[in-house]
Amino acid sequence: MSRIFLVAEDLEKIYINGDDRVHALRSASLKLNKGEAVSIFGPSGSGKSTFLHLLGAFDRPTSGKVFFDGKDVFEMDDSELAEFRNREIGFVFQFHHLLPEFSALENVALPLLIAKIPRTEAFERANAVLVEVGLADRTDFLPVKLSGGEKQRVAVARALVHNPRLVLADEPTGNLDLETEREVMGVFTDLNDKLKVTFVIVSHNPIIKRFTDRQYNLIDGKM
Repeated sequence: MSRIFLVAEDLEKIYINGDDRVHALRSASLKLNKGEAVSIFGPSGSGKSTFLHLLGAFDRPTSGKVFFDGKDVFEMDDSELAEFRNREIGFVFQFHHLLPEFSALENVALPLLIAKIPRTEAFERANAVLVEVGLADRTDFLPVKLSGGEKQRVAVARALVHNPRLVLADEPTGNLDLETEREVMGVFTDLNDKLKVTFVIVSHNPIIKRFTDRQYNLIDGKM
């Protein structure tokens, strides 16, 4: 029985600014299996982030399709897409984007509270995923008291707290030193092994290849 749950077919994205047409992505395709880790590499401006945003249905393609469990996600309206993203997709950015006045626990619980999950359940789930990323002793710390690697682990926990099947990471180690970068990628690997969450990581850093099952290059908008 096939383990493929996401198929991207011939994704193209053109941005139009006045008379200018920018071809950000040209016929990029990908099939994802449940529980694997995939990395996509390319220089700045190659279309990596655009491809990731289309995979996560944060933007609509100019042409092409994304099938999730056999359903074309872009046949959904905007409210259905938002519900789909909240249910199935986690996103980790290069910069952690933590709210400075909130503790690590509160930052992770926030997406659940916004989704109207009861407060007790939200904080229990947030605490459990912080334990998974190795921050059991940092739950009450404000971001200013956390190291760069710890902040990014909080961001990973926040992406996982709603139990998504797919986590998309856009240069997740781009602003970290080498040692911290390996630490964070080790967390990705552990979570991939334990939770069987599928990861797609885009980067320009080849060190990430050793942490993923498959690797692709994206050059001039083409996979």
